[in-house]
Amino acid sequence: MAFQQPTIPLTHGDTLPPVRLFVYDAAHPAPGKVINPNDPSTWRRVDLHRIDHAVLLFKHTASFADPVEIPCSVINSGLGEVSVDWRDGDLAIEGNFVGKVRLYYKELDEALSIMRTLKWTSKVEIPFVIEPLF
Repeated sequence: MAFQQPTIPLTHGDTLPPVRLFVYDAAHPAPGKVINPNDPSTWRRVDLHRIDHAVLLFKHTASFADPVEIPCSVINSGLGEVSVDWRDGDLAIEGNFVGKVRLYYKELDEALSIMRTLKWTSKVEIPFVIEPLF
């Protein structure tokens, strides 16, 4: 992905304010637009009406560990807007982090008559930096 997201500054130990994000699908154009990989205004916003829940996959750039799933609240389903709900301890380590939005969907598998959970993960990495309080 050619687009470079600006870094979001955070403060060590904080839980507020929540970070609000818009979820875009960089593989499909917005209505009436020609897709440009360097211009998110040409990307389609993801409709969040059918999702079960959303999370921010959050990972320290110097770590090989799996990312942590931080819950997100849907603010505006039609506009693809979510809010990251920071919990105590989420911002406990200073440094550079990256995040991706992951959406979980429930879908009925009619052949097996069971509900399956599907997931979609954004392609764009969102850079974060957790800085000391002073």
